[in-house]
Amino acid sequence: MDIPMAKTTKLRPRATLGLRTMIARSVSCALVMGCMLGMAVAQEDATASKGQPAASVAPSTLPVGVGDLLEVDVFDTPELSGRLRVDEHGEIGLAVGGGVKVAGLTAEQAARAVEAQLKSTGMMLHPSVAILIVEFANQGVTVMGEVRSPGVYPYLGTKSLFDFISSAGGLGPAASKSVTIVHRRNPNETQTVDISNPNTRFNLANVSIWPGDTIMVARSGIVYILGAVGRPGGYLIDSNERVSVLEALALAQGTIPAAKLSKARLIRKNINGKEDLPLPLNSIIANKVPDSPLQDGDIIYVPASGLKTAALGVLPSAATAAIYRVP
Repeated sequence: MDIPMAKTTKLRPRATLGLRTMIARSVSCALVMGCMLGMAVAQEDATASKGQPAASVAPSTLPVGVGDLLEVDVFDTPELSGRLRVDEHGEIGLAVGGGVKVAGLTAEQAARAVEAQLKSTGMMLHPSVAILIVEFANQGVTVMGEVRSPGVYPYLGTKSLFDFISSAGGLGPAASKSVTIVHRRNPNETQTVDISNPNTRFNLANVSIWPGDTIMVARSGIVYILGAVGRPGGYLIDSNERVSVLEALALAQGTIPAAKLSKARLIRKNINGKEDLPLPLNSIIANKVPDSPLQDGDIIYVPASGLKTAALGVLPSAATAAIYRVP
């Protein structure tokens, strides 16, 4: 009976020691993993603090351009890896193997081109290359047209159409109902966003903008109805819309009782300047004369009885008139 007890007594310290060792090792592993994670996060923060855009910012279809900075990583060959700037010829110069044409290619296509170059020069039999665009030569986004502060705005992190319009001070008073985006990745195709609907405006945050894109906010057309009308002013119309004389008159809440309809005038721009034309409002309202469409910049002037103001004399009034958007 003593022998088994002696054996049991000897085994307990060993079992306890093994359990403590396992716990200690687990704690050590957790600490090491925590340190590695912390270092990774710190490195990422340090990269961001240098103002370098994350490589994931660029979509996979965004082409490489002249002046872009590329991170070239040749697997297991650090002497061939590094950051290379695309020269004026659209090439990057490898440490060995010569130049490789990469302008116009996506990052993945550029990586395949470098692999092909390394193979053709006999430097490597089975190269594995990864390329990231870490800096764009044209990182700015151009916002132009009917915004309060047009210009080129820096691309700092992922941004939306709403962000850049806001950076440009918002839409101008004569902004059109649509915004056109020309993407750098595909200049031959444009994207048009309707901003006339409040629900659509909310969705502007979902329209992605990339480095080098151009945002164009078109100017609406405008017609003026001045003189003896209920609400004189300028009325915005989009380029794809047409407003007739009677429709414009309705927007201006009609004429007042003192209006002299037979003496109304239409002032229209032409290649020689301004042209003063008779506009028989009384006949148009009576359906004796066809209702004609107006053009961008047209001015309808309805005089009041007893006033002899010349039609061209109302041009300064058009410059200071209130502007209204057509619903």
